[in-house]
Amino acid sequence: MIRSLRLAAIAIAISLPLTALALFTRPSDLLFSITDQSGKPRQFTISLFSKVENAGETIQLSGSVKGMGEGTSLKNAKLSLHTSISATIGSKGDASAGFDVLGYHDKLFVRLTNLTVNTTDFSADDRAKVTAFQNNYQGRWIAITYPKDQIDALQKNGWKEAVSAQVSSLTEEQIKDVVHQLIDAIFQMENTRYINGQSYTLTLQPNFAAKAMAVLSNAMRTNDPSLCPGCPPVTEADDSFTDIATMVEKALVVKVKVDTGNDDSFRFQKYFASITLPEAGLSAAFQGTVERRTTPVNIEIPTTFVKMEDVLKDLGMQDVLSSSSSSSEMTITSPEPPSQPTLPRARRSTRLSPATVSRDSVPFTRVSRRTLMQNMYDAGHPAQ
Repeated sequence: MIRSLRLAAIAIAISLPLTALALFTRPSDLLFSITDQSGKPRQFTISLFSKVENAGETIQLSGSVKGMGEGTSLKNAKLSLHTSISATIGSKGDASAGFDVLGYHDKLFVRLTNLTVNTTDFSADDRAKVTAFQNNYQGRWIAITYPKDQIDALQKNGWKEAVSAQVSSLTEEQIKDVVHQLIDAIFQMENTRYINGQSYTLTLQPNFAAKAMAVLSNAMRTNDPSLCPGCPPVTEADDSFTDIATMVEKALVVKVKVDTGNDDSFRFQKYFASITLPEAGLSAAFQGTVERRTTPVNIEIPTTFVKMEDVLKDLGMQDVLSSSSSSSEMTITSPEPPSQPTLPRARRSTRLSPATVSRDSVPFTRVSRRTLMQNMYDAGHPAQ
């Protein structure tokens, strides 16, 4: 009995380190795995904030997106999201707007849910136009369509042919390998195990900008050997990278957290990024989450809508999109049984003020948008 217990204890002691091994050892393998699973149902949130100082005026922009989607192409894509955005333009006033978006295959519908403009730059005529637009279109779905030949070309070609056209001498496998190298040059990765899988944290590597530029330089030389015949491979120590690499590394903060199941399946992702350029008076940050859905995304296509071409005509912008000859109010039959997607009501975005997180430890707890700006400032101005 005692011997059996000892054997069991030894077996457990040996197996625990093995089960604690990460399924992914490179950041690129992890991110490619997420991309490969990207067509499955997901729900997501995004929040952003930017600030620009210019000629004594401060311009601030903030926004949020909440939605869900699935699909890998226009043939099976579904999308439902709610977006709100607000802007403050120094002493000249502010504006805010909210809108919903529904996408089903090659159909896209947009609905304005809120619009508020308060600015000293508006004349009485401008205000009248805004009011007229709200009266005519707020709360109504607007359909955006594209010529069928453009959709077919997009479906046929995709991003791979677009990339290949720029690097014609590289095979698809070589292009993929360059992307892997680029990701691994930019990010470093840590992982911890939880009861149902692995949790990975990606942060920027030391000297990541120079490493990334070296990867790209070598890829360009491989694509076009005439750029530098007989030259040795470029390394991160190349002096030509120093100035721009230092600027980028000082300005940029990125952190990504990804949770996967024991079977390698995606479960949850959270990310944070900020950039601060004091000399340009610019700072910006965004963060978001992506989470798997256990049920498909159901979209109820609007049966009555206004065509975008007619909206543009009404605004005197008919040249923006090609017009069509059909009427502005139309009725269509939904291609799937009616469902009731939950679309959050639009509300005015909260105004944000500068706020702080250290460069070395960006938290993944809930962070208010009021906190993001100081986080960015500290990230770009580490303590001496």
